Amino acid sequence: MLYTYFAAQGDRDAAKAAARVDDELDGLMVKGADPTDELTRLEAVLTGRSLDEIRSDPRHGSVVAESDEGDCVVLSLTDPLTRVLASAEPDVLRRAVSNASSAGGSLSIVADRLALTEFTAELAVLARRGLLDGHKLYCRIAP
Repeated sequence: MLYTYFAAQGDRDAAKAAARVDDELDGLMVKGADPTDELTRLEAVLTGRSLDEIRSDPRHGSVVAESDEGDCVVLSLTDPLTRVLASAEPDVLRRAVSNASSAGGSLSIVADRLALTEFTAELAVLARRGLLDGHKLYCRIAP
């Protein structure tokens, strides 16, 4: 699966991403890091929220849109994750990546923490830009 993280003004704009082809969507593409699984552990470490609290957040993995008979979906990310990514210093992100990997096993996108650290840093840049524009974060999942 290909995961594309992106920022959008709101759910309506994000839903349009389900119909786009990969190169039309301005975002961070990876072959892993599911927002409802791997990023949940990272969010718990970064925000201090429990896994249950994160999973009960209405924006956690909420389906914003789907197309191709469910093969392509757009999910929302939580606002606390977006805010903490946008405000975290690089050393805080590195420690969080290390703690998330230790606590919940490695994330599927990486065999080592360096790749995860780079992904998290890029996601933080996306979150910063998104918040400056008043946007929220989303993830498009497609084969």
